[in-house]
Amino acid sequence: FRSKIVTLDDYLAACEKFVQRSLEFGVVGFKDQSAYRRPLDYGNPPRHLAEAAFNRIIAHPRDVFSTAETRDLDDFVFHQLMRLAAKTGLPVQFHTGHMAGLRHDVRQSNPGLLTPLLELHADVNFDLFHGGWPYMGEFLFLGKNYPNVTLDLCWAEKIDPQYCVDLIQRLVMTVPHNKVCEIG
Repeated sequence: FRSKIVTLDDYLAACEKFVQRSLEFGVVGFKDQSAYRRPLDYGNPPRHLAEAAFNRIIAHPRDVFSTAETRDLDDFVFHQLMRLAAKTGLPVQFHTGHMAGLRHDVRQSNPGLLTPLLELHADVNFDLFHGGWPYMGEFLFLGKNYPNVTLDLCWAEKIDPQYCVDLIQRLVMTVPHNKVCEIG
C-alpha cells in the first residue's frame, strides 16, 4: 500500500484493501493464531480506546508496546476483520488447544474463550482446529450449540491418538455430523 497510515481510519481502510486484494489473489479464509501470544477472549472495546492505543503507537514509532498496552486496539481491529469476514463470506479458522513448540500457555487457546465472539459474530463461519485438545468438553459444546462453528480435527490423531478416538466417539453422539471436518 502506497498511502501513509496516520489515523485509525487509515489503518482500517488499509486492512479492507488488503482483504480485497487477498480475495483477488484467491484467499479463501482468515486464519487466526493469536493464542500463541494472547488469550482468545477477545473483548469488545469502544473505538475511542482503540484509537488512543493507535495514536500512542503512531506518536512513538520506535517504542515497543506490550500486549496489554495494545489490547484494546488488537481487539477492536479484530472485530473489524470479523465484519469483513462476514461481508466477504470468508470463514475464520482458529488454532484452539494444541500449540506447536514448547512452553506455551495452553490456557490461552481454550476454545471456550471464544464464546462471546461466536455470539457477537453469528454471521461469520468459524472453524476450530486440533479437536480443541485438551479442551474436549468446550470444543464439543461450541460445535453442538453454535450454528456458525465447525469442528476441525486436523492433527488431533497425531497430537493424542486416544484423545482423538474419545473425541470421535463423543462427536458421533453429540454433534451434528455436518459440523465436523477433517481428520488428518
